Amino acid sequence: MTTCSSWPRTQSEAFPTALDSDNSITVLYYRQDLFEKYRVPETVETWEEFLEHGERLAEDHEVSVGMVSTGDNGSIVNGFLQFLLQRGGGFFDETGDLTLDSPEALEVLQFMTRGVRSGALLALPDPYGSACSAALKSGRLAATAMPNWYNAYGLQANVPEQKGRWRMRTLPRFTGGGHIGSTLGGTAFAVLKDKPHTQAALELLRRVYLSREGQILRYRSGGFLPTLKHLYQDPELVATEDAYLGGQPVFDVYGKAAADLPLFYQAPGMQILADVLGGPVLDALKGRTSPHAALKAGLRAYRQQVKR
Repeated sequence: MTTCSSWPRTQSEAFPTALDSDNSITVLYYRQDLFEKYRVPETVETWEEFLEHGERLAEDHEVSVGMVSTGDNGSIVNGFLQFLLQRGGGFFDETGDLTLDSPEALEVLQFMTRGVRSGALLALPDPYGSACSAALKSGRLAATAMPNWYNAYGLQANVPEQKGRWRMRTLPRFTGGGHIGSTLGGTAFAVLKDKPHTQAALELLRRVYLSREGQILRYRSGGFLPTLKHLYQDPELVATEDAYLGGQPVFDVYGKAAADLPLFYQAPGMQILADVLGGPVLDALKGRTSPHAALKAGLRAYRQQVKR
């Protein structure tokens, strides 16, 4: 089962019948008051220009305009993948072949390492933990690229007192190309084939989840974005305003990002790649090796593991 061929979707041999339960659309959250205070335009078009503003803020005010994880492998690799998907790259193609050895991957890791070394991107061991909460509360973190669920579970959970100060927009583009949206995290419904209740489970999903009413209810109750493409133009959702984001009509942003999301392909070796790639990416972010050497090390380790 899939919602629409133009949507990002996971490809997996383990669960050939599966359905994303949330689009997990990555946007740029930013403190509108701090952007105004530090003269950062809200309409910066490219990451490269955005990083220049971040470098200025880091040097003059010890304020960052994004974050990267330097903690566990999963967070490190997912943060890298989020930017890589936006840039138009990925870990695997539709056939399951590895595509990490690409100019896009090198460009993204160079972008991240430049941001960390200049302070424009704040290096945090846990993007959801106490250090991140402290950076949000103090105003040291003035913006971050994170999915829709970060609004409720990152911002509102940690800094409820900043209600009305935050806004969101589509991601700045990379100068070299790519998309204005990306994705990170998310959950899915998976139905095993050829079981006694396989058809019943599929019918339950079709009637309860793959309906306008079901998807709008999930958004209203838990913030899960629709996976049915036409709902991004649904009048009820288009009229939705987010009080925490200053009454912003959020589906104006979600709709634009959803129309330009990358495809996300997985493969059986995904977990192996995450296990072996986290260390080299961290080494690059910490300045212990170059982005080029880090990617080569990750690729070499992955191929050695797969051969086993």
